[in-house]
Amino acid sequence: TLDETTCRWQITPQGQQYYITEAVKQHLDAVAAERQYDGIVSLIGYLNSPVPQWAAEAAAGNVWRSAVWVKVYEIQQQVASGQRPIPTPMEVIAELPVIQWPPA
Repeated sequence: TLDETTCRWQITPQGQQYYITEAVKQHLDAVAAERQYDGIVSLIGYLNSPVPQWAAEAAAGNVWRSAVWVKVYEIQQQVASGQRPIPTPMEVIAELPVIQWPPA
């Protein structure tokens, strides 16, 4: 929204939440791409792969994706309850769990 007194754009809490969600989605895809997958959906698509390494990576990605969103929702609850200010997308990314890839 435009703050007419300062003539500067201000991001609403809803807008900030959108940016956080998009940043988390991009982070999930970027981490999956580290192992040459097109994104997190592609990675998790290998859960039932007959190739053991791919299935193990998909299982790790599936557990990690859930842990990431649990953390994001925890942060959202903290903001909603006034326990913390609205974080930036990069602050949220820094708080997310790290994927535990299986050995190659």
